[in-house]
Amino acid sequence: MTKTTTPSAHTAAPWKIQGKFIGTETKPICELSCSLPEEQVDANARLIAAAPELLRACKRALELDVGDYSASLETLFESVIAKAEDQA
Repeated sequence: MTKTTTPSAHTAAPWKIQGKFIGTETKPICELSCSLPEEQVDANARLIAAAPELLRACKRALELDVGDYSASLETLFESVIAKAEDQA
């Protein structure tokens, strides 16, 4: 497995849900605007707000290289990272 790290172009974490916006304390990143049921909108907002930490967790899991991951899980981590960094 080849491990590469690329600088992130996304807004640094932490991201928070602030009304219908997601962003940092001082910078909105996106606005939630859709016709889904409220509980689905809330779940999507939580997932979006957690994105930077999820990306960091995937990268950290690959860095650990403890050999406990199956090849398919390692491939999944690499795929998620590539999508997040626009390399997919």
